[in-house]
Amino acid sequence: MNKNSNSLLDMVKRNIALWGFVAFLALVVVPIGFDISEPYLKISISIGSSLFVALTVSYFINKKVAAATNFEVTELIDAKFPKLLQIDEIGLDRIIYENNMESVGVDLTEPAELFIAMNDGKNFFTNNSRKLSERFKKEHRKTTVILMSPESESEKILNTRNGKKDNGYYSNKIKDATRDFEEFHKDSPESNHLEIRYFDFNVSMSVVVTDEVAIVGLYRNSAGKSLTPPSFVFKNNGDSGEYANIFKDVNNLVKASKIHC
Repeated sequence: MNKNSNSLLDMVKRNIALWGFVAFLALVVVPIGFDISEPYLKISISIGSSLFVALTVSYFINKKVAAATNFEVTELIDAKFPKLLQIDEIGLDRIIYENNMESVGVDLTEPAELFIAMNDGKNFFTNNSRKLSERFKKEHRKTTVILMSPESESEKILNTRNGKKDNGYYSNKIKDATRDFEEFHKDSPESNHLEIRYFDFNVSMSVVVTDEVAIVGLYRNSAGKSLTPPSFVFKNNGDSGEYANIFKDVNNLVKASKIHC
């Protein structure tokens, strides 16, 4: 649509908005001023108010929305709302760029079950050690941690791929993370269970699953830590959302891994 057409369309909308204001004066203000009797006054006020909102108020709301978003209200409804509904349907809650769960509002302490699946898990443990410590003091909790096997061929491949000069770089991190989990869990109540499992291959994405949310973290293809990868938070909205798929996937990973302790 060219500039002249846009100007003409806006002029028509302004005239329509003006008629809404005139209707408000004629059907609301004037009848009240002249003390028109009921039920005619109520009917007049209802019609005048409806026209004012539909023609005048909606025009200024639309202008405000367009100034803030570059979209008119109808364009937002047509172009944006279907995407928002689709996002809500699959359960995508938000995208985050850190793995400190407390800072992004994910509770690790209260859920009855917690699943953690990562290559080495060392950084995750460091960033969430306080909340994990609190969790391990609670009754009736089960925490399942799945890490890449420190003795696997995948550990050696990951070492080479990410340019680590020290042999066993990831193996050492996995063993350290395992000891950290075990040490923190040492004096836990009898009903608080920790299960650490080793998987023979590296995982393609990190996963944290609680009763309410599942967090899927991506890994960058290139080596280095300068580009923090995103993590996607999915809420548990039943069998129709992505949470259910992630939950099934992590349970399949449990079955495919071997228990360490």
